[in-house]
Amino acid sequence: MDRLATDYDKVIHSIIYKYFRFYKDKEDLYQVGYIGLLNALNNYDKSIGTKFITYAYPYIYGEMTNLINHDTSQALRRGAAMDNGNSDS
Repeated sequence: MDRLATDYDKVIHSIIYKYFRFYKDKEDLYQVGYIGLLNALNNYDKSIGTKFITYAYPYIYGEMTNLINHDTSQALRRGAAMDNGNSDS
């Protein structure tokens, strides 16, 4: 696993920089990106003839997007609750 982290560390960081550079919690993005990498590793089949990184990239990006979507929806719910005078979210 350590080799996996070092081999693909730059890929995860490049996705963060390319698509999510203005997101506040880059460490969280890195962590979910690594989860995406592990998911890709668990599902990868060499016989499909695709390079691993080509297969893993959407997994990594997708996990990061899910995190941002989750954070955004939580912020919107908190904002709506505050607008309604209910701050108990």
